Formats: sequence, structure tokens, C-alpha cells
Amino acid sequence: MARGDRTAVALLMGCSALIGAAVYYAAPAAADGYLDSDEERYVLSWSADICNYIGNEPTLGGLVDVAEIIVGDGYRPDDAVDIMNAAVALDCPEYWPLLVAVGRVARGETGPLT
Repeated sequence: MARGDRTAVALLMGCSALIGAAVYYAAPAAADGYLDSDEERYVLSWSADICNYIGNEPTLGGLVDVAEIIVGDGYRPDDAVDIMNAAVALDCPEYWPLLVAVGRVARGETGPLT
């Protein structure tokens, strides 16, 4: 695994493994999976942009970029994961398998993404 990939996986682990909204799909979740009212407003305001960004870069790096943007907007990493998961569940569920795959890698359940 390249150094950048290890860094990205470490960030995602710090983000509680990109599976917070898995409550919707009955998958195990590391993030709390709950949005407060501010986080809900963020999702409603930015979910289309989040999905467009992921669509333009549907990779581990793209997800890390989105998480970093959300953290830069003042949210904790685990809340950023919840926001990203909720945005995907709301506006672009076609990327849900990517979130699940990255979460599994981050938790060490499977090998690196290829």
C-alpha cells in the first residue's frame, strides 16, 4: 500500500470508518449514525455537492477529500463521516458500496482497495 493510501486509511479510521449511516442498511456502524439539527441542515444544503464530488472522484482519495472539506467546515471527523454517509444515502445511493468497501478496509476486514 502506498504511503498516501496508508495516510488516507488512517484518516478514515480516525473518521470512525465511513459507515455511520449504515443504520439505514442494518450494517455495523463505527460512527454514531445520528445527525443533530446543524448536521441535518448541512446535509440538506450540501448533499448534491458532496455527491458530485464523489462522482467526479469515486475513490478512497475522493472520500478523504470530502471528509477533509467537511472537517474544514468545523465538524469533527466522526460527524463528517455521518454527514457524508447521510448525503450519499439521500442523493447518490449508487456510491454506498464504495463507502461500505472503504469502511471495511479501514476496519481491517479486507485488503486494500484496488
